[in-house]
Amino acid sequence: MAVKELNGKNNRGRPLYIKGEKKCNYSAAEEHYKKIYVKNMDLNWDNSDLIEEFEIFGEIEEAKISMTDGKSKGFGFVKFYNHSSAKKAIEVMHGKFINNKQLIVEPFTYKENSKSSDDSVKKQYDSFQLNNLFIKNLPKNMVEIELSDLFKKFGAIQSVRVATDSENKSKGYGFVCFSNKEIAAKARDQMNGMSYKSQILEVDFYKKKSNYVSSSRHSNNKINMFDQEIKSSTPSFRTRKNTIFSFSG
Repeated sequence: MAVKELNGKNNRGRPLYIKGEKKCNYSAAEEHYKKIYVKNMDLNWDNSDLIEEFEIFGEIEEAKISMTDGKSKGFGFVKFYNHSSAKKAIEVMHGKFINNKQLIVEPFTYKENSKSSDDSVKKQYDSFQLNNLFIKNLPKNMVEIELSDLFKKFGAIQSVRVATDSENKSKGYGFVCFSNKEIAAKARDQMNGMSYKSQILEVDFYKKKSNYVSSSRHSNNKINMFDQEIKSSTPSFRTRKNTIFSFSG
């Protein structure tokens, strides 16, 4: 009755959004793909604005903008009931300009230092390593949208991040996480050693620090075995010319 009578009702100039809680029998891994991260939002947005922009893609379970002292930090998350809704939202909204702000919309991922006690979430994060590329020698002025544009030709990208310092300036390296390891392997083979804006890119699979041995650039046995598998099935990866044209504007 509360949902029926109050949902959509005007309250101090803002509509209320009220929905009954749904009990869903899905695993933590499946839930991971129903939650998206939204960055570079208009600082005047509140949770209602966030819901209004994303509810067209499907029923929303939760939406929240990160705040400090009542002021938006410009980022937040939207959690849908269905994976298909989250996927469609990313496809449509990533890179879209709203109020002169270009949105960054990508899957919400759990950090390595997450305190979550759910082993299935940790196992899923570990599985990303062969999907995830580590790129060094990026131009200092490169932003995440540009990095995404550079790698999207290889296949579906789940997330992109350029590492920045306390002043939000690039540290010269970043990460591109693809939907599967085969696409990531193809991107690594074709992009490693490429020239881009006078920089020679170094591209390799992302590996946790514990997987590195001193400062060697050789991959561990697991990566080497995967390399042999890829080379035997796709020998054409290394036949492309190592040249990339850069564009300005």
